[in-house]
Amino acid sequence: MAALLQVPVLIVTSLNRILIPAGLVTAIVSYLRRKQDIGGWFLYFYFWIGAVLLIYLTDALGNYRVFLPSSKLDPTHQFALIIAVYPRLLALLGVVGIAVAIVKWREWVWIERVRLMLGVTAVIAAISVALDAKYFPRSLFANLIRCTMLWVWFIYFHVSKRVHHVFRTKDWDKFSARQA
Repeated sequence: MAALLQVPVLIVTSLNRILIPAGLVTAIVSYLRRKQDIGGWFLYFYFWIGAVLLIYLTDALGNYRVFLPSSKLDPTHQFALIIAVYPRLLALLGVVGIAVAIVKWREWVWIERVRLMLGVTAVIAAISVALDAKYFPRSLFANLIRCTMLWVWFIYFHVSKRVHHVFRTKDWDKFSARQA
C-alpha cells in the first residue's frame, strides 16, 4: 500500500525498524512467560494487534490526502480505498478495545466478545483483500497476510486451552502445573 499511496519510504522503513525487533523481543518474552496466565501465544496476540493497529493508523493517517476529494485518484479507486481502509481500521480498534477489557476484567464474556469482533474484523479484512486484488494489487500480499492472521487469532480464541483455563474455569495455575 505504501508504494500505491506514495507513502514516504522513510515511514515504512522506520516502522520496520521498530516492529521487527519488537516482534522478536515479544516472541522471546512470550515464550519465557508461556507458563503464566498472560503469556505464550496469548501475550503475543497483544503485540500483534498493537503492531497491526499501528500499521493501519500509519497508512490511514499518514496518507490522509488520498482520501480527500481533491486527491489524484479517480472516484472509483478513491471509494474502493475508503471501503478497504476505514472499516478495517475501525474493526481492529474494536478488537483492541475488547482486548484491553479482557486483561482488565478477566471475565469470559470479554472472550466471547473478542471472538465475535475478531470474526467481524476478519470478514471485513477479507472484503478489503478482495478490493486490493481488484484495485490495489501492490497491497494485496501484506493485507492477505494480515487477514490470514486475523483468522488464525479467531481460531486461537476458540481452541486455546489457556484462554479456557484463565478466563472460563479460572484454574490456569492448576492446569499449567499439571502440564509441567
